[in-house]
Amino acid sequence: MKNSIPYQNPISLLKSSHRTIQLLSVIMSLLIVNLFTGCSYFKIKGVREEDQKSKLTWLQEFNQADKFIVLHQDGVSLQLQNAQIDPLNYELKGVLKELPAAHTYKRPLEIGEGQRYKKSVQSPLNEVHLYLNNEISMTPGNSLSIPITSIEKIGYSEADVVREVANIFGIVVGSLALISVIVALTKSSCPFIYVDNGQQWAFQGELYPGNIYEKAQKTNYLKLPDLVSKDGFYNLQITNELLEIQHTDEVVLEVVDHPDSVTVGMDPSGTLYTIADPAPPIKAIADGDYDILQKVISTDDLLAAFNTPAQYSDNKRRIDLWFEHDRLQTDAKLVLNVKNSLWLDYVMGQFYEQFGSYFPAFQENRQSTSMEEAYQWREDQSLPLSVYVNKGDKWELQHTLYAVGPLKFQELVLPIDLEGLGDEPLMVRLQSGFMFWELDKVSIDYSQNLSVRKIEVLPSYAVDNYKRDVNQLLKEPDQQYLTQTEVGDWVEIKYQSPPKFGEDRTVFLRNKGYYTYVRDFKGDPDFAELRKFKKPGYFTSFSETSYHELLQAIMKTNTEMITSDESY
Repeated sequence: MKNSIPYQNPISLLKSSHRTIQLLSVIMSLLIVNLFTGCSYFKIKGVREEDQKSKLTWLQEFNQADKFIVLHQDGVSLQLQNAQIDPLNYELKGVLKELPAAHTYKRPLEIGEGQRYKKSVQSPLNEVHLYLNNEISMTPGNSLSIPITSIEKIGYSEADVVREVANIFGIVVGSLALISVIVALTKSSCPFIYVDNGQQWAFQGELYPGNIYEKAQKTNYLKLPDLVSKDGFYNLQITNELLEIQHTDEVVLEVVDHPDSVTVGMDPSGTLYTIADPAPPIKAIADGDYDILQKVISTDDLLAAFNTPAQYSDNKRRIDLWFEHDRLQTDAKLVLNVKNSLWLDYVMGQFYEQFGSYFPAFQENRQSTSMEEAYQWREDQSLPLSVYVNKGDKWELQHTLYAVGPLKFQELVLPIDLEGLGDEPLMVRLQSGFMFWELDKVSIDYSQNLSVRKIEVLPSYAVDNYKRDVNQLLKEPDQQYLTQTEVGDWVEIKYQSPPKFGEDRTVFLRNKGYYTYVRDFKGDPDFAELRKFKKPGYFTSFSETSYHELLQAIMKTNTEMITSDESY
């Protein structure tokens, strides 16, 4: 058994050294400034041209404006130098050259698409792009006469202001929220769970996320994809790595044996589903205007963050997804890889700080809050992720996801009722408050659920860092809690691995408990501001307003730094 907590999670590692925290804060702040001053976005905008004459008019205007002309053909891009227009023969003439570094980019440039560029290296904003058919041959160094009829499309580059602002939002929030977590230890989370993967302790997620009231606890289920049997046992660790007190009531394994032709997932209630043929969406649009399909079709670094610059009266954000489907299918399974955002933790901390020195009393008084009251406030403030299905002329609410934690994406499987949908594509809407959730991947599965074998496994051994045997506290939800009060507390748990009855095995952790925060806020409570949070929708408005204020502060600092640099 290990005699200290397994610092595999980055936040845990950083917390162990105050000097590291200070150094990281400086480095990340400098990175933010560099992102603001160093990179921007541009996109290629197409021009309308119905005939040769209109094409010729556009080319003449671009040539007179001394634009940089780029020719594209079958993935090859070259510069056209010394461009001349022959209006009598409807031709464009010039000399072909290789593109210089200032006009070379990582991906091919297409009309309607945008790219990021570094201002100190590249200069795309004076470019014109001509897309040619295959009737002519392009060779660097040769003179070329291009019939206007050979030009299939014309586009010009312009600054992509919307994407640039949205990207800046993401940079500011991601970086500054992480700094806030590391430096102030104000992350509003829950116990961390690690599993022995045969080589090391692997971080899997968080237990009972969002359960901060004793009377409003819900059972939570966490998939443990990295867990392996070692010497006949499954080994887990639960750690307290934040400024909070954690009360764990139950941690029981649900071991599922199944055919290797399927994977197995759970919905938030603990119902099992088999997934045989997940299909990605055919279309994904955020807030009616932003194509995010590439962000949600695979597990990667591209995320949909519910943070577009769109403006809605309710300050919610929406992602609409289209899937193929036919009328013979009356149900489906939506597979989501999602997590809460660190930004949500940050603004929740800002909310709690307004209680000042009254916060401990407020927290104690709220422990008797009923489950209905606690979850109703969350719904009123758009904290959950709501899942809708379009049924003709209305959106039907089918699921409400309350919390999964912000440190690791979790896979959830949600049954979808398709009754009465017809032959139209299946449309699913995900909706939440401003930047409260992040979506990595989504798919739909129409396969029939296969039979699986589920075995419940109670812990057989549990010893904490004080060498206490706490096994009996974790076997059932009897309100006899394992309480971890200090940062650095941990408990190691062993479960006997049952005999395998299938080709493959998936393990879930059923857990229940609650946690309370340890905060030392100063000053008097701001009751006037706090009363506003009783109004439905105010918290998501507070989130977006806080975001804009943070952005403006960073931009102001950035402007002052640039002005200072220019004075030398």
